[in-house]
Amino acid sequence: CTWDRSRAIHVAVQGREHQQIGECGYEMDQALAEMSQLMPADLIIAKVSDQKTQTDDNLRLFVKALIEAVILVVFVGWIGFREWRSAALLAVSIPLTLAMTFGFADILGIEIQQVSIASLIIALGLLVDDPVVADDAIKSNLALGHPSIISAWLGPTKLARAILFATATNIIAYLPFLTVSGTTGEFIYSLPIVMACALVASRLVSMTFVPLLGYYLLQPKKNELTLEEKRSKGFTGFYYRVAKMAIENRKKAFAISLVFFVIGGLVASTLKSSFFPLDVQYLSYVDVWMPNEATLSSTNDTVLKTEQVIRGVAEKYAKDNKTDNPLESIATFIGGGAPRFWSTVTPQQQQANYAQLVLRLKERRDTPILAPLFQEAISEKIPGAHIEVR
Repeated sequence: CTWDRSRAIHVAVQGREHQQIGECGYEMDQALAEMSQLMPADLIIAKVSDQKTQTDDNLRLFVKALIEAVILVVFVGWIGFREWRSAALLAVSIPLTLAMTFGFADILGIEIQQVSIASLIIALGLLVDDPVVADDAIKSNLALGHPSIISAWLGPTKLARAILFATATNIIAYLPFLTVSGTTGEFIYSLPIVMACALVASRLVSMTFVPLLGYYLLQPKKNELTLEEKRSKGFTGFYYRVAKMAIENRKKAFAISLVFFVIGGLVASTLKSSFFPLDVQYLSYVDVWMPNEATLSSTNDTVLKTEQVIRGVAEKYAKDNKTDNPLESIATFIGGGAPRFWSTVTPQQQQANYAQLVLRLKERRDTPILAPLFQEAISEKIPGAHIEVR
């Protein structure tokens, strides 16, 4: 492909407070379409950063995770309970819990944004716990010969305290995030709140909708094994024997658990830690720092070399992988940083020895691959400046 480098006017547009990003992006697209009809034909109008695209991707990720969660719950429930009725009950509990979670979040003023969507994805693995316990309790009472109305009420009620403490424990585990201060605290503020909303909703569903649906849906299993038979057959029998052995040899079991604890600690100490996981997006950016006495022209010369290296790496990557060039555009800001294009990136003040390049890639999956390649090539070919690719 051919690259043309020219001066440009950068316009930063921010939506109104509480306006949906999708709505703002749609209005921007309409305005750009109308404006392009009035502008010269050779004028190029391009988006450097588009949060609408990023938000749409996150929503698609959540919907995909939701569908996968429902499928897995149905599959595991069908295998574990060996019937479709329990699997169907658990599958229905997920959208019910999510609907209630959205309602609680709206009451508390939490909007659907990047962190709240990530919180919902995390919560998908936790919000089925209470319905599973309630479903199993109902089935246990049906197996004892109780009528459906008694089993639906008695099963979850017997375990109400246990379910309550389990829910409270999970909620409390995420509350310390509320103590984080500064910009980071503002960014992750919605995470513990959305998690709490999801877990409370799961608790309510397990004590209301699950018994109601269980009354109509669940039935006692034919040829149900007795408790003694379960303790001697299959996986349940194996689990019973292991648990009995551990109880009878408590000191040995405790010693073995300490060994696993130490091994786990040693393995964990070798892992890299990061407060925020890698947020893979279409954008990558490059900070170029020259010596303090550098002039604007020398900074521009270094930026020109940096752009050439980046384009060369992108073209080589496309050639090696037999794909199109993954680099869509490079927006360069010399003598200062770009306007805020991401919530966690603070714009730099105007200074002659600094420049920032915002790289837009065609596929978000290429970002974590290309960023290290850019950094390696720049460090090798431009040693006279401090350049960092993020």
